[in-house]
Amino acid sequence: MVGQFWRDEFSLSAPPFVNDPRIVSEATLTELFNSELGYQHPLIVNDFDLIVDTSVDGLWDSFAETYLIAFLERGPLGRLESRMKALFTDLQSALGSLQFPLPMSQFTVLKCP
Repeated sequence: MVGQFWRDEFSLSAPPFVNDPRIVSEATLTELFNSELGYQHPLIVNDFDLIVDTSVDGLWDSFAETYLIAFLERGPLGRLESRMKALFTDLQSALGSLQFPLPMSQFTVLKCP
């Protein structure tokens, strides 16, 4: 949703990347936590969804506090809020409640003593 909105509104620019780009895949994490630095392999990656049980307004309030939203001006911010609330209102109406899956990743790597 956000990625498509960003492409629609800002087609000539890429979204800002705030995180270290080396943490986006298992391969780059393995390079970052390599055996030369004393880390043991394999690196364990656990992908899961954190289910957020909330209202449409509660979900927007949480989302509006994320770093990517800080880069939007008032007009695009209002359009994104309208789009998201319309989408999630439909989902909430169909299901009777809003349970939003928030994708998360946990990685574990051991360091030799």
